[in-house]
Amino acid sequence: MMRSLELYYIDRIGTNEIVAERLHLSISTYYRYVREGVEKLAAYMLNRK
Repeated sequence: MMRSLELYYIDRIGTNEIVAERLHLSISTYYRYVREGVEKLAAYMLNRK
């Protein structure tokens, strides 16, 4: 999950489709991983002290 965020938002290797291909994921699975990763990251940020 977090790897998909890293490749797209930090490393900026290309489009969502390119990242999904790089991770050997279908595009729907990739988007699900991105959504779950964003949710986990947001929860972490909200709960830090």
